[in-house]
Amino acid sequence: MEEKAKKKGKCWYDKKARDVIYEVGEQVLLLLPLIGKPLQAIYREPHTVVKRLGEVDYFISTAGRRKAKRIVHVNLLRKFLTRPSVSQVSPVALVGSSVSVQDNCDDQFRLVNLDHLQLEQRGQLTTLLDRYRPIFSDTPGRTTVVQHRIILVPNARPV
Repeated sequence: MEEKAKKKGKCWYDKKARDVIYEVGEQVLLLLPLIGKPLQAIYREPHTVVKRLGEVDYFISTAGRRKAKRIVHVNLLRKFLTRPSVSQVSPVALVGSSVSVQDNCDDQFRLVNLDHLQLEQRGQLTTLLDRYRPIFSDTPGRTTVVQHRIILVPNARPV
């Protein structure tokens, strides 16, 4: 029975498990415990893979730490990805809009923060709100577009 459970567990694990292989010289992040909090850990600065020791163990250089080099299981490593530097990012041009957000709004719409929208989107939204101001009113209204009918069952008890 126990053997059957082991095989089933292995089957489930193998469905999503992927072999991770790091090359010598590759930069990796190392999962290390936080100082004073041994049950919490974070991935720390990039370290260099010195040698692959087996299927799952790596010898990595941890310069600037107490141990200059250490043997680490692959589960404690994560590939280090460098972000593009500021010079590699293309500049963004800002396009102005002639529509003022607050000019078209009354007090009801001024309370809404639209900073997450681009200037042109703010203008389009306020124009739309102004055009359909009765729909976005605070006072409830009536509609004739939709009708609702309730069919009562005879001798039924109300819920």
